[in-house]
Amino acid sequence: QESPGYREFMRCIEVMDHMCGERPYGYQLAVKGALFGFLFQVFTRYREAVPEGSRKYREKIKTLLRHIEDHYGDRLTVEEAAGMCFYSKSHFMKFFRQHMGCSFVDYLNDYRLAMAAGFLASTGDTVTEIAQRCGFDNISYFNRLFKRKYGQAPAAYRKTVVFRG
Repeated sequence: QESPGYREFMRCIEVMDHMCGERPYGYQLAVKGALFGFLFQVFTRYREAVPEGSRKYREKIKTLLRHIEDHYGDRLTVEEAAGMCFYSKSHFMKFFRQHMGCSFVDYLNDYRLAMAAGFLASTGDTVTEIAQRCGFDNISYFNRLFKRKYGQAPAAYRKTVVFRG
């Protein structure tokens, strides 16, 4: 007895095998297309194989990351983020590190720094204005983190990128 989707999986594999054997012009696109078709079959047919808990965790992370994208310039605390997930502060810190590979504060600062680098490259705003817009109230802390991430102070960084303001 065939597994559900066996024929669809085999069709994708046959297309990839044929294209790799023949190698017509642009065959790589056909192989990638067949691979995407294969992955589509896996995700749609075996979605229920993903434990319900991990879907809930993924949704919590996605909601939290969207909140960071929308409010990175605001004061965001670990307590607030934990509350959004309905976790205690300590449980949230473990949860975030487990799913994101870094602490919440490190992720938030990294996102803010990336946004600041974009503003430095595309606006004529002062470094202080940009730091504050990106959620950094302490300019020396911002400068220190920026230099650690980009290897130079914000003002020096601005001089190395194309200004389009």
